[in-house]
Amino acid sequence: MATKRKPTKAGAKKTKKRSSGRPKAEIDWGLVPELGEIGCTEEEVASVLRISRDTLLERCKSDHGKTFKEYYWPMLNEGNVSLRRHQWRVAKEGNPALLIWLGKNKLGQSDKIKNEVTGEDGGPIKIETAREELASVLGALVDEEEKK
Repeated sequence: MATKRKPTKAGAKKTKKRSSGRPKAEIDWGLVPELGEIGCTEEEVASVLRISRDTLLERCKSDHGKTFKEYYWPMLNEGNVSLRRHQWRVAKEGNPALLIWLGKNKLGQSDKIKNEVTGEDGGPIKIETAREELASVLGALVDEEEKK
């Protein structure tokens, strides 16, 4: 014999189905721009927010409708521009170390030292190859043998 369901009264509240698992982590999205400005990685952002990287990526998609990369990229770029602006200001103030670093990285400058070695009276250095020396020695030996 099958049991019958009791009919519900009109307007009666339906009981919510209990979801299993942990409650949704609360994420302070207000911290993310600051972390982007200083160049934090996805893992570092997740760590500061006290969530896993996977949770960060999933929640960004559900909360902002964008991948984390799409959401975070403008914040990283803002930090990069800020750093570049500060470096140029400090370099213009005459910081030698920063001027050297910028010269090497932006202009392809290097610390290579060019040494030039010359021969007698500033002329070219004469280099005899082993073959030429050997031919000369052998020729001398042949000449000596022929004289005998």
